[in-house]
Amino acid sequence: ATSQLEETLQFREETNPFKITPKECPIAIRQGTWRFCGFSKTGACVIKILAECWRPGEYTVDEHQNVFLYYMEQALHQTKDNYQFICLFDMHDWSLQHTSMRMIYRMASLLQKYYPERLFKAFLVNTPFLFNATWKAIKGVLDARTVSKVQFLSEDEAKDVLLQYIPKETLEKKYGGEHEPYKSYAELHPEKSQDSKSTSKN
Repeated sequence: ATSQLEETLQFREETNPFKITPKECPIAIRQGTWRFCGFSKTGACVIKILAECWRPGEYTVDEHQNVFLYYMEQALHQTKDNYQFICLFDMHDWSLQHTSMRMIYRMASLLQKYYPERLFKAFLVNTPFLFNATWKAIKGVLDARTVSKVQFLSEDEAKDVLLQYIPKETLEKKYGGEHEPYKSYAELHPEKSQDSKSTSKN
């Protein structure tokens, strides 16, 4: 445990994840794959990942690490006493072009090594049959405790299960809640997104 703590502290000192901004991941931010969606009934931050928006071929593994760390740090900063988050993966229209195993493996490694016990639940909604083979590969690099937190839901199942964790007024309408679709960082801050776009070209 001491070794893990020392490794985590060294990682945070070297990478300064709490200082990462959208300027360090401009392409990923503009894609709008990640978005904050309020808080669960226990105060965990809810992060939605839209598979159909993810185009991993457009940016590097290092930029993917930056966008992952940005959302992790922001999510934990926004929680009051919970210090956990729920990931809601909407797999509608997912295909192999929306997948990079290198990026997924990097994300899984970071999650388990430096954010242990921060993941409360991970829901995968509308997962197509073809994703089964990809999930087997992903599952192989996850520890048993992380795998136990993953739950696959059909669209109909999501409307019952998600409401057990997320308040109806917070959950989006498409999942059985009352909230309008949440916007991405780029949609909420178009001027900053443009600034990042100009920076990435230089």
